[in-house]
Formats: sequence, C-alpha cells, structure tokens
Amino acid sequence: MLYNIFLVVECTVLNLFFYHLIKTNDSLKKLLVAWLVFFLIFYFYELYTLHFRAYVSTSSTVMSVEIVLVSIYFYYRLLKEEKFRQLSTYAPFWWVNGTICFYFAGMACNIFFKYLVQDVASSPGVTHSARYVVFSILNVILYACWSYSFICRYFQRTSIP
Repeated sequence: MLYNIFLVVECTVLNLFFYHLIKTNDSLKKLLVAWLVFFLIFYFYELYTLHFRAYVSTSSTVMSVEIVLVSIYFYYRLLKEEKFRQLSTYAPFWWVNGTICFYFAGMACNIFFKYLVQDVASSPGVTHSARYVVFSILNVILYACWSYSFICRYFQRTSIP
C-alpha cells in the first residue's frame, strides 16, 4: 500500500519537473496537467477495484507511458532547436535520458508484472525475482544519469561569472 501512495507523489514530482523543463510551450503545460488528472482518476479507480490491497501496476504503466511520451517530445524539441548545445554537459538532457531509460524499461516490466514476480522459492539457487534484478539495474542507470545531470548543473552555475 505504501508504494501505491508513493506512486502519486512520483507522478506529481515528475510532471512538475517536465513542467518546468519545457517552459515555453503552453499547450504542453496544459497537456501535462491533463495527464496528471487522467492518471489520478485511473489510479483511484484501480485502487478501488483492487480494494486497496494490491499494487496498481496498470496505473504505473499509464504513468510510464506518459513520462516516455513527454521525454520523446523533449528530445524532439531539442533536435528542432536552432541553438547548438553540448549534450555532454547539458543537464536537462542527462536528466531526461535517465528518466526515459528507467520508465521505458519499467513500462515493459509493469506490462509483464505477473511473469516477473514469480515465486523464487520454486527455483533452486535463485534468491531474487527477475523484476527485482531488472529494477536494481534500472535504478543504477537512472541515478547515475541524474547524478551526472546535477553535477553538470552545478558546474554551469559555478562557472558563470
């Protein structure tokens, strides 16, 4: 149940990040708010139908689809921009890069949730489910990209005269 509550916080924070990341497009801002409302309606419906007892994997998949689509839109805008950016030091690029890797692969894990969370006791020598291993690797990728993003942002702020 705790993770179900965290899912709402996660979706809200990620939408806020993208909201501030893509400041210039007012129609996208409205779309992000609409996606958040759609997610909340879907989330509470699924939570109610599961009687508040199980993980809301379909809502998590819906959130992942939205995050992946917004990330792709960010890349599209980056390609269409006239200004040249050095991607190796462009903090928003690395933040979105980690986010899209995590949520794209996480979306696949959520779609195959029932198959990846099989009982490990039935398999000798296996101590963790496949989902646990996949998400452990994805967490390393996500936080490595986010850490590098924050380091890039720090150097941008300290190198400005």
